Amino acid sequence: MCSFLYPILHHSYFFQTQRQGMQIRIACSALIYRKALKKQLSFLRSDHGGQVVNLLSNDVSRFDMVLGHIHFMWVTPIQLGIVIYILWGYFGPYGLTGVGFLVMLAPLQGIILRYYIARY
Repeated sequence: MCSFLYPILHHSYFFQTQRQGMQIRIACSALIYRKALKKQLSFLRSDHGGQVVNLLSNDVSRFDMVLGHIHFMWVTPIQLGIVIYILWGYFGPYGLTGVGFLVMLAPLQGIILRYYIARY
């Protein structure tokens, strides 16, 4: 039953968050475009015009990606607490070495993530 319900709930969740992300992206793009139209033409011909294009093409598109994963910011500490509790029950203090290893690798994962985002 769980194998049946998981894809249905998971895909509908990501569909809704992608939809909301697109709506936010469109609203922000409209705000930036409206602000750019109010500026003088000399402002857009300078380097600021490139910044406007960068905002519209790259930065606003991040809303699509972030909304689907924003809930991991509060779910992850809860999951970590549950894992520590279970490991403590099975292995005692020795189970914390695995959790400590994962916590020590978090900065390395951040460095790899920055490299990945900068590359793509």
